[in-house]
Amino acid sequence: MARIAEPRPAAEPSSAVQQQRRAAILQATAALAAEKPAEQVQMNEVARAAGVALGTLYRYFPSKTHLFVGLMAERVDRMQDAIHRRHAPAGTAADRVFDVLSRATRPMLRNPI
Repeated sequence: MARIAEPRPAAEPSSAVQQQRRAAILQATAALAAEKPAEQVQMNEVARAAGVALGTLYRYFPSKTHLFVGLMAERVDRMQDAIHRRHAPAGTAADRVFDVLSRATRPMLRNPI
């Protein structure tokens, strides 16, 4: 009978080098997903494009779902940082919400993944 691995949480990078590796993985994932649908992106090609061992990829992203969720979380974090750096425009609360949503969607429309 086949052995099924226990689910485990993703490792968090603790050093600058590990953070760079994780960033390279996410960048490679975004580049590959821009070329073809996410379901066609293979973990081994992400590792190869990022210049990391396949085991390193699985250490930070135990599955392809973890990988793409990590990519989206990184994009949301960047968007949130940009929102905090910018002063809120004058106007109503609806005007400010519209401003945030339009600025958030512009980069996504230019580069959907």
